[in-house]
Amino acid sequence: MNNYSIGHIQAQKLVVAAIDEAQKQKLSVAISVVDLGGHLVAFTRLDGTSYSANDASRRKAVAACNFKTPTHILFQIAKNDSDMSNALWKDPHIFIFPGGFPIMDGAYCIGGIGVAGGNYIQDQSIAEAALAMI
Repeated sequence: MNNYSIGHIQAQKLVVAAIDEAQKQKLSVAISVVDLGGHLVAFTRLDGTSYSANDASRRKAVAACNFKTPTHILFQIAKNDSDMSNALWKDPHIFIFPGGFPIMDGAYCIGGIGVAGGNYIQDQSIAEAALAMI
């Protein structure tokens, strides 16, 4: 079993990659990277980002890491299963709108990244681009 989490340097690289993509899309977003325990390792908020995006980005990262599943997939599961929907939407620590991804090292989850502030398609594309750049 893997017991290590994403470190600060890797987390910062993800944040920088997400900033680059957000700027290409001319978007103001919040970007959070959490470790395996859901603790914030890196965060930034671009100028003009709404306050609510700060917490939403962190909660997306926590959800993706906790379930080792991208939040857009969790969102679809919740849409199709009322029991799962109740459980996923009522947990105040997670947010399952698209824009969160587990950070994988091979087969092991080492953290999560969450992006919030654009629409959910934009948030998802920024997080995907950040993961692809590292």
